[in-house]
Amino acid sequence: MDFYLRELTSKLKIQSNDDVRIVGIWGVGGIGKTTIAKAIYNQIAFDFGFVSFLENVKAIRKTGGIHDLQKRLLRDITGEKHYISNIGQGAKVIQDTLQSRKALIVFDDIDDNLELLEYLIGEHHWFGRGSRVLITTRDRNSLHKVNDVFEIEGLNHKDALKLFSLYAFQQSLPEEYYKILSYDVIYYCQGLPLALKALGSLLRGKRTSEWESELHKLKNIPNAKIQDVLKISYDELDRTQQAIFLDIACFFKGEDRDFVSKILDCCEMFVESGIGFLEAKCLINKIYMHDLVQEMGWEVIRQQHPKDPNKWSRLWNPDDIYRAFISEKGMKNVETISLELSRSKEVFANMKKVFAKMKKVFAKMKKLRLLRVYYSDDTMRKKYKISLPEGFEFPRELRYLHWECLEALPLNFDPENLVAINLKCINIKKTLENEEVKLPDCFAKMRHLRRLDMRGTRVKELPSSIGYLESLESLYLIGCKHFEKFPEMVKMKCLRELRLDQTAIKEVPSSIAYLESLDLRDFSRLEKFPEMVKTKFLKELHLDGTAIKELPSSIRYLESLESLNLWDCSRLEKFPEMVKMKRLKVLYLSGTVIKELPSSIGYLESLEYLHL
Repeated sequence: MDFYLRELTSKLKIQSNDDVRIVGIWGVGGIGKTTIAKAIYNQIAFDFGFVSFLENVKAIRKTGGIHDLQKRLLRDITGEKHYISNIGQGAKVIQDTLQSRKALIVFDDIDDNLELLEYLIGEHHWFGRGSRVLITTRDRNSLHKVNDVFEIEGLNHKDALKLFSLYAFQQSLPEEYYKILSYDVIYYCQGLPLALKALGSLLRGKRTSEWESELHKLKNIPNAKIQDVLKISYDELDRTQQAIFLDIACFFKGEDRDFVSKILDCCEMFVESGIGFLEAKCLINKIYMHDLVQEMGWEVIRQQHPKDPNKWSRLWNPDDIYRAFISEKGMKNVETISLELSRSKEVFANMKKVFAKMKKVFAKMKKLRLLRVYYSDDTMRKKYKISLPEGFEFPRELRYLHWECLEALPLNFDPENLVAINLKCINIKKTLENEEVKLPDCFAKMRHLRRLDMRGTRVKELPSSIGYLESLESLYLIGCKHFEKFPEMVKMKCLRELRLDQTAIKEVPSSIAYLESLDLRDFSRLEKFPEMVKTKFLKELHLDGTAIKELPSSIRYLESLESLNLWDCSRLEKFPEMVKMKRLKVLYLSGTVIKELPSSIGYLESLEYLHL
């Protein structure tokens, strides 16, 4: 608490009496915004002649209206009751009352209701010199008039353990026999004060066996008090925003924002504004979310049909997926499936039985948009392969396919609507171990494909039709040790990122004009790099560990290049002139045999890091 009070005191600039400052306290539900506001209020209130702490503003607005809040504020400031006929009159009375007074006012738990912001909180000139206003909210959009914002983050381990212990044991540290179990609770709560208080109160006075039972229960049935507080923000979302939130909670958590945006854009979800709104509501940070917020999202799905996962819109738990597939009923509502197979050999064995008869199940899933079947354990990824049943078809509405270690793609594979494909470690159907591995020539149909990830596959070359993927932006062939030749990129004008590191490629195609990032690291057989006169957009070039002996003279024309990595290019003896590379910030030359740098290095006005 001392840290929070110091930070807020600094942002409020209490010692200055010449101005009016409005400061927002922003954070997820249950993070302690009201507690912190009360603490700073009690600490500094004696410096002000007029004070008011309006708690639960959003709830009062919904029940009594804005004019009720106006009357409460005026009563706190003047000590008298005021008759207000309408909120416009109330705003005028508030302004007339406050503009000559030095006041401390806290508006606790507001939302972005426009009338509330206009007729209750008002503008800086409503308040007398030296006044300070604090606003607590879950919604960043309601803080556009503030001078500063204090974002509240979760408690660290030490402070979390202390808070939990005060509620569970009525002392600052856990009792000896409960230490390990207490640490489990701290890990579960991840610094959220609401959860620490709720579970501390729940477990107080109970035996260790009861603690273990409650903690096991939490894995399947979240604590209602915690969920109710967190779900308030979810309930304030519109239908599309809720769908984006649930997709992140059940499928995309932790992924790259641009990657998620590209996929959901094709699902007509208005994703940029939607993700921005979720961030403003403190439900996500980029594409990360607090585990308890994610758990709230899972519970929203479970409550659709508590005992029937085959009727849910999203599936993510291997046990629920197994139950849903085995029943062979329902499945018509399923939009996303994320199946992690590394939990145990038993889970994999059960799911393998399911895969053998899943042709019927997938035929029912007409709404399936997102599908991921993966391993988090490299050992299992190398050991276990999956075969699809004969006649299997992927749903036509599928936008994202991520399926690791498939023995083969189905013969009738129709990828027309796919936006992104990840076929990590796919075998691509081979009959002999040393037989040349080829991809089916279906790329011509992939009009919408923007990302293709085939890292670690046995593919030797790509079909020529891949050069016609006009929408493709990112292509990953990392670790494809048999890959030798890249086709000409005839119409790939959207391709911005190409990863060919750790392949057997000997030559890079000259048609790379639109790339922004090219990664060729660890190409031990790459001896020649093409001329790059037309490559105007390249920002990152990784050639570390290659066998190149010289760089093309045209590299000097890479006006957009920001990072050039030539680390451990042991045959590179000479570096060309760099007259036009004015945006280059990072240059790695260690491990080369370059003896002298060109005099034009002095023209690199943006260079921040040079490693020799």
